[in-house]
Amino acid sequence: MKWTHVILKQLAIAAVVALVAALLGGKHAGISSVMAGLSCIIPNAVMLSGLDLNDRVLRLSGFAALFIVESLKISLTLVMLAAVFWLYSDVNWIAFLVSFVISLKSYIYLLLRTNN
Repeated sequence: MKWTHVILKQLAIAAVVALVAALLGGKHAGISSVMAGLSCIIPNAVMLSGLDLNDRVLRLSGFAALFIVESLKISLTLVMLAAVFWLYSDVNWIAFLVSFVISLKSYIYLLLRTNN
């Protein structure tokens, strides 16, 4: 599956960003960066697997499937972000935001680079 390659590459990018954050900002920056990356990657994996499931089994219209899985992705992202800030009090905001933005942008870039 092509989407698994996108998610794996996104995980690799997030790991590199987390390593850089840990080296530059310490343990809390590294942990914050990992949590930000996972807050993007897990919802993306759920969305892409939902679209794949729709193609294989459900056969909903393209717009309906996209609306459902995108709503699920946004909801899951918000829940994960809230959980990070609720459960981890030592969040490094700079590392978190930089990692979150890079994870979001890498997802778009990797999807555009995937050959059909």
